[in-house]
Amino acid sequence: MTTEEKYVFLLETAWCYIDWTMLDGEDRSGQGAEWFRSGVDKLLTQPVGVPVMVTQEYELRDKPNVICLFPTANVYLRAGYWLGWYGIHEVVRPKRDRYALEIDQITLTDWGRDCLTTLRRKRPFHHWNKNAFSHLLSDADEGYTDTIDTDINHFADAFRTLLNEPELLSLYPINASPPTGAYWLRVELPHHGVSRTLSLPAEYTLDDLHLQIQKAVNFDDDHLYPFFMNPRNPYNGEQYYDPRAVDGWTRGFSAADTTLAMLNLYEGQHFLYIFDFGDHWEFYLTVVRHLRDDTSGKARIVEKVGKLPKQYSGW
Repeated sequence: MTTEEKYVFLLETAWCYIDWTMLDGEDRSGQGAEWFRSGVDKLLTQPVGVPVMVTQEYELRDKPNVICLFPTANVYLRAGYWLGWYGIHEVVRPKRDRYALEIDQITLTDWGRDCLTTLRRKRPFHHWNKNAFSHLLSDADEGYTDTIDTDINHFADAFRTLLNEPELLSLYPINASPPTGAYWLRVELPHHGVSRTLSLPAEYTLDDLHLQIQKAVNFDDDHLYPFFMNPRNPYNGEQYYDPRAVDGWTRGFSAADTTLAMLNLYEGQHFLYIFDFGDHWEFYLTVVRHLRDDTSGKARIVEKVGKLPKQYSGW
């Protein structure tokens, strides 16, 4: 593995997969997304090597050489420094204060100019991070007209010329083409000691998965549902909703438009399915196996554990 490939692997992982809001401890702050949208864009208007002020003073936000940020942006400023995009000047304090900016000046480097320009222009903003949709609208890229295949499998393509590495590889462990075959998913109600393991074709949607779960547990499919890909913190991560709820009060995507193959699931992965926002049935899902050569195209139950609870115990 070359140094350039290691760097692109690190960059690819952070740019596309890290949930930046988790870094500052403010689950819905969106300061990572806001920094990369407005802060980086303003930094790129400044000359290389010229210090730019970073401040919390909102009234200074329109000055050309000033970037106004919330204090929770500290970790994102440091991330850019670690990636070599700019130098930083730190504020000297007797102890750290998470409610104050710890950096008051940044200076763009040549590499920062080239790398950030590539990221912002060649990786459309509403695609660059799978969690960004929670905080920004897709028109955040207004004015960026360059187009490129934004499939994550081609992330390294934009950097081959920049790094003078024509054979540069994208090393993130994502399938080069949509997964085929079938997935075995264990669906558990842990408080009831019950599970059902389902085999489903990779082309099934999450809405199909919902219907198969309903069938497997003998429920009536009479309420709305979401899938949460971050089971530890459901509302901070990818969310897929009953298509009847999308475009209403949700911030997620339609479960009917998302296939299992599109999720790039891996064995051992966990996610959450909630049925009925009133009774709040919580099903924990685990990817048990991915059988790439399974061409049956049919859904089936491959394992049953425990006695199913009644959906409405009082009836």
